[in-house]
Amino acid sequence: MAFSQAVSGLNAAATNLDVIGNNIANSATYGFKSGTASFADMFAGSKVGLGVKVAGITQDFTDGTTTNTGRGLDVAISQNGFFRLVDSNGSVFYSRNGQFKLDENRNLVNMQGLQLTGYPATGTPPTIQQGANPTNISIPNTLMAAKTTTTASMQINLNSSDPLPSVNAFDASNADSYNKKGSVTVFDSQGNAHDMSVYFVKTGDNNWQVYTQDSSDPTGTADHAMTLVFNANGVLTSNPTANITTGAINGADPATFSLSFLNSMQQNTGANNIVVTTQNGYKPGDLVSYQINDDGTVVGNYSNEQTQLLGQIVLA
Repeated sequence: MAFSQAVSGLNAAATNLDVIGNNIANSATYGFKSGTASFADMFAGSKVGLGVKVAGITQDFTDGTTTNTGRGLDVAISQNGFFRLVDSNGSVFYSRNGQFKLDENRNLVNMQGLQLTGYPATGTPPTIQQGANPTNISIPNTLMAAKTTTTASMQINLNSSDPLPSVNAFDASNADSYNKKGSVTVFDSQGNAHDMSVYFVKTGDNNWQVYTQDSSDPTGTADHAMTLVFNANGVLTSNPTANITTGAINGADPATFSLSFLNSMQQNTGANNIVVTTQNGYKPGDLVSYQINDDGTVVGNYSNEQTQLLGQIVLA
């Protein structure tokens, strides 16, 4: 019995060394979880036991060291969870290794070619379909279509002490017929940029006429858009929004958008000053880069300075 007990100890120790050796061999393996050998007594029908046995190999799922690889497709899991992967036959696999790349079909795959799955992004603009059946996540190399401008805004501070223009009749080509000129760039259905000139003409105390002209349309003329009326405190009291339509160029549909002057003010502040302009359209764009965010969303960055959701990684 003493011999068998000693042998059981040697066997258990050998297994423990195997586990330790495996841990050391995989110390540089991404996603590897170290193991620990657990031991248990072997009991007989007497007070003297039969030795020791390996009860099992326990894996350590605490977070290991995270390394910055500089690759946008390398990700790590914090705390619990597995990446869900499928092969060409639809069989499901699970892994903690977050090294991914693009295959020839632009699907996200691991280094063994298993496809990463997650929630798709659909619609216009794309949104994540939470709760949908997990599907392959891909990064399409397609053009982002242009978006027609539908809203624009311009916040301006007008000087209440400005004199009336020296030329009474407004003329966009004559700077003496207006007090201030600004511009906002908007986009039509094909992504053509239209530089909309905006002219401000003081017509009396607290009253300003606004004219717009599509400078990108050679046949365009300046149109009266609206009247801005301020109270004695310089607060805008008239309707701050006007509907503007661009010219038609290059066969595209014109852009019809609302131009808002909300939060504009009239004060004795020196020069007339345009604080900020915004609009919600953009030209077409090519995919230039992509990234995976902390919440697992895959985002594409495009040459038109826009971003677009492409999908979201699902953890099991």
